[in-house]
Amino acid sequence: MIYQGLIALFLLLATTEIAAQPSEKSIVEGLEKRTKGMARTINSQRKQIKALINRKETRCDTGIAGQHHMKAKWPYTQEIKFKKTFLEVPAVTYGLITLDAGVIKNIRIHVYTQNLTTKGLRFVLHSWADTTLFAATIRWMACAPSA
Repeated sequence: MIYQGLIALFLLLATTEIAAQPSEKSIVEGLEKRTKGMARTINSQRKQIKALINRKETRCDTGIAGQHHMKAKWPYTQEIKFKKTFLEVPAVTYGLITLDAGVIKNIRIHVYTQNLTTKGLRFVLHSWADTTLFAATIRWMACAPSA
């Protein structure tokens, strides 16, 4: 009786194991599904690599413009030539870093750019009315994609 029970258990385990093994068709279908998933991943990575290869590096130039001496003449104009030509006209930011003026009169200063190109620009600093201005300097930064 124990012997027959062991044989029955053996047959039950053997048929369960055979039934649990995937068929050749399901193995092929699983591999095809994985292959399609990998192909999508590879295509996505190819697009990312292409974007990295074609990206343009952003570069910035910086400097100081202005004048500082007792006999300064206003308006003051200064030509700036960038260290290296940009691919596009750069975005330019600037801020006043030095201001030396007489205290008896109102202090007035206006700073602006002219002739902005990929190669350079011009800064103009000026005062008006009765302002006594001895110094005005700015720090500037120009950024754009570079060659």
